[in-house]
Amino acid sequence: MSVVKPRKLYNFTRIRRAQGLALVLIPALTAFKPKLETAIIQESKPAPPDEIMHLMDQLYILGVAGGSILQMVAVLQANQRAERPHNENENAQSMYNSIVRQRLGDALRYCEDAMQALMKLRRVRTA
Repeated sequence: MSVVKPRKLYNFTRIRRAQGLALVLIPALTAFKPKLETAIIQESKPAPPDEIMHLMDQLYILGVAGGSILQMVAVLQANQRAERPHNENENAQSMYNSIVRQRLGDALRYCEDAMQALMKLRRVRTA
């Protein structure tokens, strides 16, 4: 009978927990991606999915994937807080719309990066 070293057991447990999170987050991000794509066209202010917001305190275990998700959430929240210019200045409106499209494009890229990293994590062998 082999003895499992504490460090090895910790790594095994951490990977398994991360894989469990990936199984929840991949469908959430997959469903959210078209909403982001639509939001870019409509220049709207989508909120991050509830499934992700409820797991924010656990994202650290995902490494790169968790970082991408945190970036996506931060960009979406910044976009939600941004106020449309009140005046009728066409330049100000145009600049605002450009910034919104840029933020949403960044959020989409972070979403896609997270999905790729989560798919890789799901394939990691632990046995």
